[in-house]
Amino acid sequence: MDIKGKFSGLAKNISSGASQVAKKSEEIVEVSKTNMSIDSNENKIIELYAKIGEVIFNRYKDGKEIPQELKELCKDINNLEEVNEKLIGKINKIKKLKKCSNCGEEMKTEITYCQKCGLKQNN
Repeated sequence: MDIKGKFSGLAKNISSGASQVAKKSEEIVEVSKTNMSIDSNENKIIELYAKIGEVIFNRYKDGKEIPQELKELCKDINNLEEVNEKLIGKINKIKKLKKCSNCGEEMKTEITYCQKCGLKQNN
């Protein structure tokens, strides 16, 4: 085979390889886009589950009837919220912060009047 034929064959191989790489790149892009759509939908599903849970929990807090198996889960949430409130109080004590009894504004313990609503604070 002459040199011209070798170059011609090489050019065909390079062209074929480039075509295959381009096709693979398109496939990768398409798969990535599709995976992003799936992830987006899964995140929306998680958000909807959370909203369902919030509705059920609010019914529980309002004393409305909910299925028994959900009552235990709601009690667990309630207990965790109470623990978190205590932990927040501990942090506020360390940071020397308090909350206004009227509006809930956070302020330093030495402040006499709430800067948000103006209520005199008990120190």
